[in-house]
Amino acid sequence: MIPSVKFTGGFNSPGIGFGRRNTTWPFGQLEFGSGVVELRSTLGWGSAQRKVRFSPADVYETFYCRNYMFGQGVAFQLDDGTEFYFWTMTRATATKILGELEREGFNTSTAVRGPMIMRARRPPSDRN
Repeated sequence: MIPSVKFTGGFNSPGIGFGRRNTTWPFGQLEFGSGVVELRSTLGWGSAQRKVRFSPADVYETFYCRNYMFGQGVAFQLDDGTEFYFWTMTRATATKILGELEREGFNTSTAVRGPMIMRARRPPSDRN
């Protein structure tokens, strides 16, 4: 077990119905420790972004995510294909987060994928 660790960055999650919700840097926070990850907005009551918590059993796969517009980060893909993103300023930070997640028991992949800009879910055929 490692102590609780926090990272500051951006946070992106599926929206209600169409599109996605986004909290830009520095208002997103990722905190993990003791086998649980929490993604949240630090904007408080004014944020439409919800707080989410994942355990390794909740997450199908975590992987490095890169896009020319948003930068780099870590994706959390659930069993149904839904994806949540935590955006970092550097690839080194994303790599460090993936290493810590692996130590916490999360299934990590060496895949590098682009984020879903509008969709909430990635079909199983698109996972590879």
